[in-house]
Amino acid sequence: PQWPKLLQIIALSDLESLSLATCDIDAKSTELIATAIGSNPVGACKNLTMLNLQKNKIRDGARLLKPALIANKSLLSLDLSENQLGVYGVTLIAEALSQNNSIKSLNLFKNTLDVVGCRALREMLKVNSSLELLDIGHNRIRQKGLEAISEGLMEAKNSRLKRLGLRMNFLNDDSVKKFFREVVFSGVTKLESLYINQNNVSSFVCLKLRDELFENQKALDKRVFVDRFEKLDFEAEERMKSTVWFGPLNPIYESRQARSQILMKLQSQLQGLVKPPVRIRVGRSIIGKRKNSNSYLFAEFEDLDEKRSFEKLLGKNKCQKTLDLSKKAYLAGTNTFVKIFRSQAN
Repeated sequence: PQWPKLLQIIALSDLESLSLATCDIDAKSTELIATAIGSNPVGACKNLTMLNLQKNKIRDGARLLKPALIANKSLLSLDLSENQLGVYGVTLIAEALSQNNSIKSLNLFKNTLDVVGCRALREMLKVNSSLELLDIGHNRIRQKGLEAISEGLMEAKNSRLKRLGLRMNFLNDDSVKKFFREVVFSGVTKLESLYINQNNVSSFVCLKLRDELFENQKALDKRVFVDRFEKLDFEAEERMKSTVWFGPLNPIYESRQARSQILMKLQSQLQGLVKPPVRIRVGRSIIGKRKNSNSYLFAEFEDLDEKRSFEKLLGKNKCQKTLDLSKKAYLAGTNTFVKIFRSQAN
């Protein structure tokens, strides 16, 4: 891009949202962005509220972003995911947000911040009063890193954090149980959504935590969404062996009325084969992932002979009309899904 011209556009226009994702921005190029969003000679950037710098190579260019973020008062959302920031870069960003109380959303997904980076974020969380969403997924934070985040949230005086992303961080049963005891069940934070999928947390522990969370909902006076808890009902081995999963559903089936028609259609066409009621779930959007159709359908067999059931379901018979539901159909297995069919019509 023509950086000097871009600098003037950002600083002087009424631009509110800017995405420079996957633009091969390095530390040197970061200087121009920092100048634009901070105090710059061609006019302060007063209107920009969303800046997406995802999948670049900012690295130690974070040292240039730090003073700019301290000076900026307009940004509400900052995406720095997959920028190879490392401990040094994340520490600088954390120090900036210790003095910036306008940014509400910060994405640090996949930046190798590790335990030391979490300790820097701990100090930021203690004093920051604007951040509502923080994603630190895919950062190898492990148990010690999560403990640092817990300490920051417990000692925070005015934290507004509502959504926390912790996916793919090598978290184990003990670390997650401790986090729930100290942060979630205690009610010391305003957390409403917690993303812990793809960690080393057993289904047994998740079931216990989910049940305890359900019992504490009234005391907390709010509902806390935990992505890992969403599929627990379908992980019982006996049920998984007799369940087929269609997903993602075609977009035409995303409305509530269309979903009702699907249920009626399956229950009438597959009578004697599928247990009523057939269930449709609409998954929540996950921070750090692309937005796409995330509706999916579960159909549990009444006939427990899954091989014969699948022959009926996917064979050339009256059930063939059901195959336009989605691009794929899966046989549910323990903690995973095994592809068995891909529709040629989609």
